[in-house]
Amino acid sequence: MISAPPQSVLPLAKRRTLGSALLSRENNFDVIRLLAALLVIFSHSFPILHGPNYPEPFLRLSGITTFGELAVAIFFIVSGLLV
Repeated sequence: MISAPPQSVLPLAKRRTLGSALLSRENNFDVIRLLAALLVIFSHSFPILHGPNYPEPFLRLSGITTFGELAVAIFFIVSGLLV
């Protein structure tokens, strides 16, 4: 007796690939870009609240860069992938 394939198995033409995921709007790059934008706002909140000489936590921790600089780099990298 021959049975039909299970419903969870998609035909090859319908399977989602990395290329099709990047071309569609159904990816998480917008979420990553939103988180990067929120990190920039978080980074800018420290000088606004505490004065221009108050370093933000990530700069105090790393001694190299701020959350804002890191977020801008992430934002440009992710946006470059989408182009």
